[in-house]
Order: sequence, then C-alpha cells, then structure tokens
Amino acid sequence: MKKTFKGAVGNALATVGTGATITPGGVNLQIGANQSQSLTLDLDDMRSSASGITGTAGATGFTAANSVTDGKSNRTTEAALDVTSASTASAAITKIQIAIEKVSAERLKIGVILTVYSTLLTT
Repeated sequence: MKKTFKGAVGNALATVGTGATITPGGVNLQIGANQSQSLTLDLDDMRSSASGITGTAGATGFTAANSVTDGKSNRTTEAALDVTSASTASAAITKIQIAIEKVSAERLKIGVILTVYSTLLTT
C-alpha cells in the first residue's frame, strides 16, 4: 500500500509504501531483510522562502511589494531581496551565501543516501 504525503503547497513530500514510515525526523525506510536495517531520509525545506531569499513584502531586507511568482503561474506571492542600497545589497549577499551553504549541505545528504543505496544494490 502506498501513501503520498503532501507539503504545505501541495507538493509531494514522500510516497511511502510497505516498510516505510514517516516520522518527525523524516522518512524511515526499511532497506534490509532484518530488523533495524533501515535508513532515515530527512531533507530540509529548500524552497526560497525557507532558505531566506524570499520573504514578506515590506519586511526588513525585502522589497516593498511581492515580486516573486509561485512557480506555477504569474501570480506574485513573495517579496524579493532588496538590493536598492549598498547596505541592503550587502545583507542580501549574506542571505544568498547562507542559502548556498544550506543547499550544499542538503546535496551532501543526498549524496550519502545515494551511496548507501548503491552499496546495497551491489551487495
């Protein structure tokens, strides 16, 4: 039996079949034939708002009006980083650097998971 769990905007977080459970720490997958042979897949939210590179219109560091679309239509739902002055542009660079580091950390997690799966498939 498979079950799909939906995220805040309706995107699928995970499709889980027999031998897998969703926990607050991620998706726990049974990967071996024996008890406790499992792997927890726990990835952080990588949307631009969660990474801090879009935000609420008028909030400190963001544009006065929404100018970023929702990715599905032309409807603007979030404000972009404010780069209209040297100080806000400098703060924006810092936010972008933090977001890049967060994405790099998640890519590392994915790489480890792929390595584990690859090892399991070859043994």
